[in-house]
Amino acid sequence: MSDQRKSPFATVNPYTGETLADFDAIEGDAVDDAVETAGRAFEGRRARPIAERAARILPPDARLRGIAG
Repeated sequence: MSDQRKSPFATVNPYTGETLADFDAIEGDAVDDAVETAGRAFEGRRARPIAERAARILPPDARLRGIAG
């Protein structure tokens, strides 16, 4: 991977332009670990009832829009 692609990156709220988090670039085993962790999280969440999963969608959306704390 080139040095340019290893640059850290940020998550930015598209509504406000506020930087929400900064992340370091990862590669190799760190990528594999992150993908495995995400896969386990997905499987755990997919087993929950749809109403429970749906209730978790509004809070992040509301934060991005700046309408909730």
